[in-house]
Amino acid sequence: RRGKLWRAAATVFYGLDALRSILVYCHGNRDVILVRYTLACAYLPEAMAGPVYTLFNFLLPRSPNMFFLDVTPGEALRRIKDRGGDREMFEALPHLEKNRRRALLIASNWKIIDGNKAPDEVFAQIVSYLSKSNNTA
Repeated sequence: RRGKLWRAAATVFYGLDALRSILVYCHGNRDVILVRYTLACAYLPEAMAGPVYTLFNFLLPRSPNMFFLDVTPGEALRRIKDRGGDREMFEALPHLEKNRRRALLIASNWKIIDGNKAPDEVFAQIVSYLSKSNNTA
């Protein structure tokens, strides 16, 4: 659905889901991969995106290997269309453009990978970063 009320509701429920995941999965000595939550802050209004990211960055476990697979909005929209089915409220070109800008700001100190490339090339670049990281540890 569309509209400010539905967007606010989606934001609140997403935040609750993130908190639930932190409580359920982030304890003890175990590896946890939380892909969705930190960069989802890019979907928030600009004034909230930075502070909420800072909070999540404090609460969630961090790694020296945090990757952002950067895909242009046009390519993202093409992939969404190829996927078929109904689109979600944020899957329109203006939203993709705005959210990518915010995500790049949030992930400025992450390892940014060109996600427009073929999957094997993206994978190879991630492996290369990880290999370098393991060699310096």
